[in-house]
Amino acid sequence: SCRIITEYDIPNKKIGRLLGNGLPEMYKGSSDKNYVFSEFTFDIDEKGNFYIAFLADSLIYKFNKDFKPATAFGYKGKDMGTDYISITKPKDIYQKASEQYNTKGSYTWIEYIPEKNWLCRSYHKGDSHNYDGLQIYKDNILIADINVPVGFRPIGYIRPYLYSDAVVENDKLLFYKIKIE
Repeated sequence: SCRIITEYDIPNKKIGRLLGNGLPEMYKGSSDKNYVFSEFTFDIDEKGNFYIAFLADSLIYKFNKDFKPATAFGYKGKDMGTDYISITKPKDIYQKASEQYNTKGSYTWIEYIPEKNWLCRSYHKGDSHNYDGLQIYKDNILIADINVPVGFRPIGYIRPYLYSDAVVENDKLLFYKIKIE
């Protein structure tokens, strides 16, 4: 039941609200497998709604501007390798956690795109794939689940393209854009 987000008032150098109610139900009773992926990403829309996506959870949690739960929605990404390894011995945590981050699927990024009223969620399928996935939701409804280059994290939309943050590959910075009709 820990708080997961801290609100900051940067100009006044003050800490605001502590928000959240801890990990979702899917983590309870499975901490030996899922806790390695208990981190989360979040974004906020223009109305102040929060969207939170945990790395191992197929659901996206929407909270209103007062951080009251509004709804949960979402689908598992296509072809994700989520057969996470159980870690029960403290001495194995570092090695097995590192292996899973590199080889298993997880949800990696969430971004609200105001120009289209889209909520985009990127995911890594696992090391057996040469591409990642991107889900696009509009009004909490999945409208696309497509393959994208590994590391694709949407950061903005300029008609007619959805742009990715920089991806580092072989000492190069790559910037991707995709056109979605």
